[in-house]
Formats: sequence, C-alpha cells, structure tokens
Amino acid sequence: MATDSPPGTPGTDISDIIPWIGGGGVRRSVGDGGGRRWRRQQQNQCRTASWVQGKQKQGRWLGTVSGLRRQRNFARLVGMVQGGFEEYVVVGGGGRRAARRRIGAENRTGYHRGQNRADCGSGLFQPFRRPRGDCKRWNGITEDQRRWLEVEVVVVGVSAARSSCTTSATPIPAENRRITHGILAVVSICLLNIAVAEWLNHGGDLSNTRSAREEMLISPLTVRGLQLRWKFIAGKDISATPAIANGFVYFPSWNGYLYAVNAFSGDLIWQQNLSELTGLRGTGVTVNVTVSRSTPTIAGPLLIVSIYGPAVVIAVSRFDGRLTWLTRLDPRPLAVITTSGTAYMRGFYVGVSSLEVTLPAEQCCTFRGSLAKLSIRSGAIIWQTYTIPDNGGKRGGYSGAAIWGSSPAIDPRRRLVYVGTGNLYTVPQAVAQCQEKQNNQTTKPSQPDQCIGPGVNFDSIMAFDIESGRIRWARQLGGYDVFYFACLVPNNPDCPPGPNLDADFGEAPMLLSISANGTWRDIVAAVQKSGFAWALDRDTGDIVWFKLAGPGSLEGGGIWGAATDGQRIYTNIANSNRVRFTLAPSTQTTTAGAWVALDANTGNILWSTANPSNEIASGPVSVVNGVVFAGSPAPNGPLYAMEAMTGKILWSYNTGATVYGGVSASYGCVYLGSGYSVSTAAFHPTWTPGTSLYALCLG
Repeated sequence: MATDSPPGTPGTDISDIIPWIGGGGVRRSVGDGGGRRWRRQQQNQCRTASWVQGKQKQGRWLGTVSGLRRQRNFARLVGMVQGGFEEYVVVGGGGRRAARRRIGAENRTGYHRGQNRADCGSGLFQPFRRPRGDCKRWNGITEDQRRWLEVEVVVVGVSAARSSCTTSATPIPAENRRITHGILAVVSICLLNIAVAEWLNHGGDLSNTRSAREEMLISPLTVRGLQLRWKFIAGKDISATPAIANGFVYFPSWNGYLYAVNAFSGDLIWQQNLSELTGLRGTGVTVNVTVSRSTPTIAGPLLIVSIYGPAVVIAVSRFDGRLTWLTRLDPRPLAVITTSGTAYMRGFYVGVSSLEVTLPAEQCCTFRGSLAKLSIRSGAIIWQTYTIPDNGGKRGGYSGAAIWGSSPAIDPRRRLVYVGTGNLYTVPQAVAQCQEKQNNQTTKPSQPDQCIGPGVNFDSIMAFDIESGRIRWARQLGGYDVFYFACLVPNNPDCPPGPNLDADFGEAPMLLSISANGTWRDIVAAVQKSGFAWALDRDTGDIVWFKLAGPGSLEGGGIWGAATDGQRIYTNIANSNRVRFTLAPSTQTTTAGAWVALDANTGNILWSTANPSNEIASGPVSVVNGVVFAGSPAPNGPLYAMEAMTGKILWSYNTGATVYGGVSASYGCVYLGSGYSVSTAAFHPTWTPGTSLYALCLG
C-alpha cells in the first residue's frame, strides 16, 4: 500500500489512522510518533490535498482504527453486488474509498480503490494487501460501475459489528458537526455518508419530495447533454417510477415481471414473474396477470413490492429477487395496492385501495381504505388503521376513502406519517337524503360537507402516529364527493345525489418548511384532482394557504405526485376534460394539460407551462437540481425538462411510446419507462403501448 505521509513522519502507520470529523468532511489523519496528530487539508472536495497539523478546535478525533487490514474493520454495506462481491469502504490512504470482498473466497482478499490525485478517487481498484500498481479487475463490473459505486461508509472503532451500529453512541457535539452531505456521526461506532443520489420509493425519500437532492451533475446548464445510454426492453408498458440504489435500478412492468438492472449498462441482474413467485392470481379487472404498478421500496437488503391485486405486499431480496415474505392487507377480492410504500426504521407504511368502484350499483360497495404498518423483517402487520367508520362488511354504509396515490411521507421528529385519501363510493341513506335536501349544493372546498358525519376521512390529508397508528389529525378538503363508475353514465339514477366534485388526493403530501409571516413553519403540501393545492400545518392540520392551480377533471388536476425543492411546489394539471384555462401568471390559455410551479411560502403561481404535445399531463413530476422533468402521454412519448425557476423547456426526448410514469435520477442520469395501454388509457385511443425502460445520461 502506498505511503502518503504528513511532514516529518517515516511513513503512514496503518494501525494509527484516524478519521477526522469537521471542517468540511471526514479526512484521514495519522500520528507522527511524537504525540502530534496530522489531518489532511480539505481542498475542492478532493481528499488529496496537503497535510496540516490537526487541532481540537477544528474538529474531533474519533478514536483509532487499528488493524485496518483485517476484514472485521470494514463497514459492510447491504448485501452483495454483481460479480459476487460484498461492499465495503476503506479508511486511510488519502481518504475514504469504496472496497469489496469476494464472497466465499478462501483468502477473503479485500479490494479498494486506488486514489487518483487528478480525479478524486477514480483510480482502479487494487488488492488491499498488495502494493500499489498490482491491480486486479472485477469480473462483471464495468468501468462506469467502478467509478460510481462510491457509497461511503466509515467504521470508527473496532468494536462495532460489520453490519450494525449500536444505539448507545454519543453524538458529535454541535460545534463539530460541519460535515458535508448530511453525515450522521457517532463516536466510536459508525459514520454514514450517502454521497450519491438514491431514489428509494415513489416519492424518492421520506418526505415524498420527488427531488433528487444529491444529484449535482444534471442542471439547467448541462441538461441538454442528456442522451440515450441504454434501453432495457421488458416487452410491455412500464409506468412506475424506477427505484435506484447502489448501482441498480428496480421496476415492475405490466407484463407481470419485476426487474433489477445495472444502472450503468442496463444489463439484467435478475427478473421475477410475480404470478410464479407469489402463487397469486390477479384481479382480472385491468390485466389478467399478477402485477405491480408502483415503485418498489428499497429497505436495506430487501425490495418491498405492492401488488396491484389482490391487496398483497411482498418482500424480495434486492440481490437475487427471492421471496422473503408475503402479507395480505385486505381479504376483499377487488382490494388492490396502488401506492408505493415508505420504509422507516423497522416499519413499512403502505395504503390500501380497491377496484370495487367499478362494480354495478347493486353490488357496490363495502371496501374501506386503510393505512398499514408492517414489520420490514417479517411482514407482520403491526397496525392497520381505517379511514372511515366500520360498515360491518355490509352495503349501504360508508365505503371508499382509499389511499391510492404516491407514497406516505414520514416526519421522524414528530413521529407522524402523512397520507392523502380518495372519494367515498357510497354513503348511508340518511347522508344521501341530507344532500338532496341541500339541492345538491356543496360547501367551500376548505370546509367539510355538513351532511357527512365525524370520522369519515375522504378527500383528506391525514396524520397518523407512527407507533400506534392512531389518527393524530385529519383535514377533509374539497366538499361532497361520492362516486363510482355508474356515475360515468349521464343522468344515471343509480349515481348518488350531489355535485360529487372529483377531489381525491391522488398523491400523498410532501414535507417541507416555509417562511410564513417572518417565521419558519413546517408544512405538508399536496395537490388534489380538483386542481387545488393545499399547504397545512404539520402539527395541527390547520390550513396555511390554498390555491387553484388549474382545472380539475376525472384524471386530475394534480395526480400521482407533485415535487418540491423547498422553494417551489411543482405539479401536473392533467385537464382531461380539455377545459380552456389561463396559464397564470401569463394571459395565455390552453386546452391541453400543463405543469405549474407555486411559491411554497405563499401558494402564488410562479409559472405555468402547457404540454407542447397538446396532450393532457397525467404523470408525476420530478425535480433535479433546478430542472423539472415531466413526461407526456402523446403517442411519441416525449419527456420534457423545464427550468425550475421559469418553466422554460430546456430539452426533450421522444421515447416512442406514451409516458405515463415519472422520472428518477442519479449518477448523472434520468430513468423512466414508457408505454401505457391499460386502465384509463381506454379513454385515450391515441395513447400507445411501450416496452422499455430508458437511461438518459450526461456524457
């Protein structure tokens, strides 16, 4: 191993290498044998700058990593990677480096990345126990993958287990927390720094922001350089936002398969037929096979997948797709799961929906929406809380209020999980009569309808206690909304009375903090199918602001997922009714769908951009470092990149088939699927089926 030493030292003493916390990051430090400590000067985010003598006031020493060459002092990342290697990171030799150990090898040789002074850690990987220059290549690992698999994990102290961290560690003092990329540090136990963007579920993160905050390569200045790197052909529509972690991309297809592919080459890692894997039979309403239509959720070594029908959640190994557990959340034959769940600590949170809304009037409905918390380890149901009162499984009561869009948002400090709910399918006869007496009038969208009783949380934003599942608060918004498919027939006497405005929350709220009246305020924000955007206080559910962003319709308004970068809220306005509306704040109008940006502090509309393909705008939006991405369901399947500040279209790419899903981003790439010929596509004969997932990358 190379000897890269501070001044006056005979050479780097491997047994005396100490990570340095503070002053811009984690750096290698050594002792010189004379009682002095030296740390490496941080320069331009490269860990190869000159040595300076360490001082306590600039940072904090975190103990000695002795016996660094021994495998037990590596930090194990989740599972293994392609080619049969486990992931580790080495401390020392100029900084932190990605490292691997071949699974099952007799000599258990570890490999680390040779530091390249010109390019901050982009050198070849070398055998850890052999001199610099005696390099070995990893079988099956591409150059791009070697370059990018630099997820940084540093173990500080030899007493820590390779794959776990104790909870009794002392946090780093506040004055020493100047750590880049939000590193969480604990003395003598472990330190984690996820240096590349990961997209862990539909919303991308715990706050459901659909924002790739760590992706810094893509920007308004570079986005025009995106080009096709690879295309993976699955054979049928792909409408879920892909999940991304550790160099892998995970996604389902409407052909009934679940896939894991190499993020850099598009090579297939594994695939699983969901019908064969689970032994389940699909509902037969939308497709005749068992499918998932939502983003898989990454939970450590597991991939947790929602089944579209029956209402089942499964967990598979991220590394080979083998089934770990299967849990059914609702026994009704038409119950489904359309949400992508959210994993936090030991729990997995997911909403339940239903296709009972498609039944004839005489058969509809008994379903009740619910939010469930499952054990990530076993799949056991920890709690399940319903959105409306019990109807005893009999028709004629309240039914509906499904949780069907996006992924739950979690506030770790408040210990709350937030979701949005949909419309009612049916109501008790007394409620219907009350609505008729009102001459089918509705209240203001900010006030609950007076005919509805307590605890009926349809078209609502809800906050649940993480530990107990108790409803902390619920805010019903949008007025009276009772609907099932019989209402699609004009003047159908079976349709429930009332205005029945379509005000579903087809997405979970996002968590962000805003400046309100000179003080910071934590809010949840979401956009309804009615076109209204709402910001509520995170503690109480009180309305902070609301704004009509565009017209509502059967397919939205806002649907499937807004995005935020903390300054602005970005949403689609589907406008499937083709209503002419004004693209505020301009005076231009359109009958197409559009994308709208609102000021997160006030709700004021900052810009509106009509879909250039003159189609509706039905898919979720994503924001990446000043660029908003959105797809169009037009037959040629364009993807658009808009400047986040102005809405100006900077770049586009035609996938060749309708784009109904959303974009995820990492490694200087955006990933998306194409094709949509199921479900609401029946109302759009020009929409086209597709087959593929695309990686559009810089350089």
